Amino acid sequence: MRLRPPSTSLGAVRQRKHRAKHRARDREKANRYNAVYRAKHPEAVAQQRERYRKDGMMDAWRYDVPLGWRKAKLKEQEGRCDSCRSPLEISDSVIDHNHRSGKARGVICQFCNRALGQALESPMRLRLLAEYLERYAAD
Repeated sequence: MRLRPPSTSLGAVRQRKHRAKHRARDREKANRYNAVYRAKHPEAVAQQRERYRKDGMMDAWRYDVPLGWRKAKLKEQEGRCDSCRSPLEISDSVIDHNHRSGKARGVICQFCNRALGQALESPMRLRLLAEYLERYAAD
């Protein structure tokens, strides 16, 4: 099947605008329904979130990795943070990913994840911070 470019005729343009308007309205309606459901059934929602987290479904959805990727990657890393090499439990692990491409890189500890985020994932900034610490290491 060959994809065709969207039509630019006046009718097609109106139809796309109409669909977009209804998609937005339907999204708002779904959001309202979901908010009411979450308020009425907090235990069920918490159980579902825990099940998703435990089974790695959120990882698969969020980072486009197969189910069980985090566990397999942590085993490959011998149960250690891929950055600082400290021992790491699966419950304390975070999937590190490239914010530009969205691709998962590895499994790291929460401390390294925060440090990367604060340094804006800039290797130069991290090198300069390391040099700064080494300059004042004797103090």
